[in-house]
Amino acid sequence: MSLRELDYRLSKTMLSINRTKELLNNQSISDKKAEKIRDSFRMLAEIIFEKWYEEKMKARQKFYPQTYVLLSKANIVQLKRC
Repeated sequence: MSLRELDYRLSKTMLSINRTKELLNNQSISDKKAEKIRDSFRMLAEIIFEKWYEEKMKARQKFYPQTYVLLSKANIVQLKRC
């Protein structure tokens, strides 16, 4: 997947500035501030997801010790030992 495709996919799932203001229940904040808040929450969500995924894979490793999992933001690849 190219960087352009990834950027396009992320933009489709990202909240709009207006939706961010609605969720904050504050239409008076500037677009720039709403954008910063939205981006900060997106980064926080990515960190939380990655931590959850790591813990899930560690737990899975106990049950399936022959499986190795590599995690990246763009792709999740699963490798099995032969």
